[in-house]
Amino acid sequence: MEINNNHKVFVLDDNYEEALPVIQALALKGISTVYWNGKVETKPEKAVDGIRFVFLDMRFSAVTDSRNIITFLFTLLRSVISMENGPYILLVWSKHDNEYLEDFKKGFKDVIGTPKPYLIINMDKNSFIETCNQKNEVYDEVATALDIGYKKEFKNEILEVLKNNNINETIKSVKIKENGLSLLLAKLDEELKEVNSLSILLMWENLVNIAANKMVNNIAAFSELDDDWDNNIKTLIQNLAVANAGKSLCEGATAREYIINALASFNQMLPDELLNQLIGKDIDEETFNFISNPSIIKTVDGNTYSISKTAKKYIIKKNNSDYTSFKHIDELKQLDDMSVCKAVYNKYLEFLGKSNFKLLCERTFSTEIKKPGGIYEVKDNELLKEVSNSIFKKQYIEVLTNIRLIKLDISSSCDYAQDKLKRTRILLGVIVEESHYSFIDNTEDIFCTPELEVHGERLKIAFNFHYIANESKANLCEENTIFSFRELLLGEIKHKLSSHMSRVGIINL
Repeated sequence: MEINNNHKVFVLDDNYEEALPVIQALALKGISTVYWNGKVETKPEKAVDGIRFVFLDMRFSAVTDSRNIITFLFTLLRSVISMENGPYILLVWSKHDNEYLEDFKKGFKDVIGTPKPYLIINMDKNSFIETCNQKNEVYDEVATALDIGYKKEFKNEILEVLKNNNINETIKSVKIKENGLSLLLAKLDEELKEVNSLSILLMWENLVNIAANKMVNNIAAFSELDDDWDNNIKTLIQNLAVANAGKSLCEGATAREYIINALASFNQMLPDELLNQLIGKDIDEETFNFISNPSIIKTVDGNTYSISKTAKKYIIKKNNSDYTSFKHIDELKQLDDMSVCKAVYNKYLEFLGKSNFKLLCERTFSTEIKKPGGIYEVKDNELLKEVSNSIFKKQYIEVLTNIRLIKLDISSSCDYAQDKLKRTRILLGVIVEESHYSFIDNTEDIFCTPELEVHGERLKIAFNFHYIANESKANLCEENTIFSFRELLLGEIKHKLSSHMSRVGIINL
């Protein structure tokens, strides 16, 4: 991967001259940087989000104790990088890396409150800069002036005072080695080849930034850049707000209502531009060939086990060779290392459940309902039995345990946005534990979510499309949301519900 001009780069070094090569090298590629010398008086007002690369010097004082140095470095990182920052790559930009680097890396395992880097890369300053002595112009000017009309003893006395105040005949300065900038960029490119999965995330982040930038440019270009530009764009924004909100955006609408609805219209346009960027993106197959390798790995007694899933079965490999496969864990044949295979399988399911929840669901902390998708628990045993009978295979009804009835808010997003919602539309379903997955019937009127991990519990939620109801929004507001479905999953449920309701029945006579 490469650093590009959409990435936030932070440079931390107490000596600006030594930080300059990084700043200049990245500037050659059009990449801006934020610099801090580590001093309290120039400390950032608050820690920053979205930093992806940090160049960090390791020595900010004459202190040589490793523990004190590392503690101070963690303090610096906390000052500039927010805990909500997300993944970043830490590039150690120092002459003293050999002395403290290993202790520094180990320190991240136990440190609390300091964002941990995805990767730590060593970038030795001495490979790109060098220290040299050059004439001190201040000293030289004073000495020259003293040569005119002053006694030698008096001159020597003044020069001695200058030296005592660290003003000498020569001063040390830092200069970039020959081809230092190109060497630095080449080293950076080489080291960043180690970045695998993160490079894909940062690629997408960059594409989103490019797409948003193009959208802003296109919208700004709706009007000629003249005296009327501001009013013309304001009119466009007003119209976009009305287009999104409809009649609910009345004459007395607030600025916030206008802006939120206009930006919601922008959101509708962004996917098209983002798709254009994706279509045009060149992907180097050799660079990203790691993506096809199994990712869930466990090493036991020198043997490496990995698991992957195809459309029909799970495949476990042992030392990169196919070892066993199964559709369900209960089908796994007896093996000497059965416990290891089950551990790898459970690790896979745990990761899958957590990933699905993050991608498809979100936790709701506000009591105010602002959009559909909320999941609410329902306390009604009779209704629970009825819905369960419609979802599970008949032979398993009697053995069901810990089944919970829920309702999903499937109301229209537009009704929420335009404040037109009179009654909420709900779809009834049940929360199903892992041991009961195979009990769920496979019919057209049933929708089952992927496996989710919620509060440490792996589960699925199954719905029957025949159980649709409506109720007052006020009633829903009084209930606690367990969590919410994101639009991606909610949209799929609505689509399949709509298809089920509009299916054509053929009558044969």
